[in-house]
Amino acid sequence: MSRGIVYPSCPGNRRSSSCELSELLWGDYYPEARSNLKTHILRLRNKIEENASNPKLLINSPNRGYILKTTD
Repeated sequence: MSRGIVYPSCPGNRRSSSCELSELLWGDYYPEARSNLKTHILRLRNKIEENASNPKLLINSPNRGYILKTTD
């Protein structure tokens, strides 16, 4: 099963773009936000993935956002 990273206050599951995640985390989108977000995603992958260079759980979907794969 795949789920997008979602805003805590938004109902339902949906993918979140880097712009949306930046606004959620830092309150605004700024030029370095995408780079900072990639750094945080990599750090998170290092903690949850067996191989952060080949992610299976937290993946990015071009033009769609980040997706957290889960199992039920």
